[in-house]
Amino acid sequence: MSMSDDRIEAKSKSIFRTGSRGLEASPFLSRRIANEVASRIEWKRKVRWWQGWAIGGSGLGLGLASFCAWLFLFSAFSAHVGQPTLVEVGLRNIEVADVARVEIELPEGVTFVSTRYPEIDGTSTVSIPVEDKAALASFPFVVRSAESGLKRVRVMVFDRGGKIVEEKILKIRFSNS
Repeated sequence: MSMSDDRIEAKSKSIFRTGSRGLEASPFLSRRIANEVASRIEWKRKVRWWQGWAIGGSGLGLGLASFCAWLFLFSAFSAHVGQPTLVEVGLRNIEVADVARVEIELPEGVTFVSTRYPEIDGTSTVSIPVEDKAALASFPFVVRSAESGLKRVRVMVFDRGGKIVEEKILKIRFSNS
C-alpha cells in the first residue's frame, strides 16, 4: 500500500467510527415521534375495525337479500297455465279431535278440475266435510289456472264450532311455457 492508500483507509475508518456512535435526538423530539407512531398505530386499528364492520355488514346484507330472493323464487310450486295441476296438502299437525270440514279457496283465475265430482269442476271454493281425521294426513286436489303469475291457495280447517283450527297458504307459480 502506498501512503495515499493508508491515508484513505485511515480516513474511512475514522468516518465509520464516528458513524457507529449514532446520532441522538433531543428528548422532546423523541417523545413527539413516539406519540406520532402510537397515534398512527391507533388510527390504523380504528380504520381496520370500521373496515371489518363495513365488509361484514355488506356481506350480511348481501346474504340476507339473496336468502329473501331465494325464498321468493323457490317457495312456490311450479305449474303450467291451462294444464291440470295436482296439489297435495298435508295437515298432520292438527291436535283437535272435532274437525268438521276443510275449506279451500282459490284465487281469481284458478278453478278446480274434477271428473269424479262434476259439481266442483270449474268452481273456485269448495267445502269438504271430514268424517275421519286420518283423511287430513294427505289431502289432494286438482286445479287449473287461466292466467300466469303467482297464485295463493288458501286451505282452512274448521272445527265443529266454526272456528279455524289451521290455515295454510299454498303458493303456486303458473307460467305460460
